[in-house]
Amino acid sequence: MLLAAPLPAAAQQEAWRPLRGMRAVALDVAMSPDHPGIPMEEVERRLADLVASAGPLLRVDAQAPDALRVLISVRAVSGTELRGFYLPFSGVYGVGPVRLVVERPATLAGQPGPAPAVVWEAERLVAGPWHRAGALVLRLLPDLAAAFLDDYRRAHGQ
Repeated sequence: MLLAAPLPAAAQQEAWRPLRGMRAVALDVAMSPDHPGIPMEEVERRLADLVASAGPLLRVDAQAPDALRVLISVRAVSGTELRGFYLPFSGVYGVGPVRLVVERPATLAGQPGPAPAVVWEAERLVAGPWHRAGALVLRLLPDLAAAFLDDYRRAHGQ
């Protein structure tokens, strides 16, 4: 069994290293399960705008080998499921992570070609009323993008 443990402080401080040399990224948004209140096009547009704010160092290119992916896993959870017992007039809540990951091609020994590898990631949790989950996801994007852009700028000496 593999347990997830926090990175040592030295590794956290150098999380920007794998972003060196990256000049263009393809954008991808994935959602599971589907959420009717989260417009995929809006998430992608906002992410593209946030990447554009990085200045001339980083650009969006659908053909780039490096990818910036938003993975949205917000699901509907009943108040009864959250509490463990029924209460009348309980609501439905949107709960789950929103992850931003950078994938870059990596060469693996014994493999015929490069394979995508996650080299950077950040995650935030959405927890709120189901009808507001879409707005909460959109509100988290700037924070996730800022974490990425801070490390990206650090990787490029800015």
